[in-house]
Amino acid sequence: MTRHILNVHLLPQFFLFCRAPNNDYSSNNLQTVNDSVYINLFDEFVTDVLQDDRQRGREVHKRLDKKWLGGIQIPFATLYANGVVSTYTKLGVEPD
Repeated sequence: MTRHILNVHLLPQFFLFCRAPNNDYSSNNLQTVNDSVYINLFDEFVTDVLQDDRQRGREVHKRLDKKWLGGIQIPFATLYANGVVSTYTKLGVEPD
């Protein structure tokens, strides 16, 4: 079994668009929001499922697979108070 270890760095930026309760964007009202933002990270890859190599030139049989890598929950109050969240997170990779 061959195992490839990748050192991947992601630097995504997310912009959160939200609607305040009662369309009231005052500081006092936004401080009362108790919701959280959930971010889930997936690895997406293509798997070749063609079993007969003689058909390889004529047919394409591929499947798009997704593997959940992890997730994070950020309270809205944290986002509101700080304006930004910056973090490094280690993700464990399960053996194949």
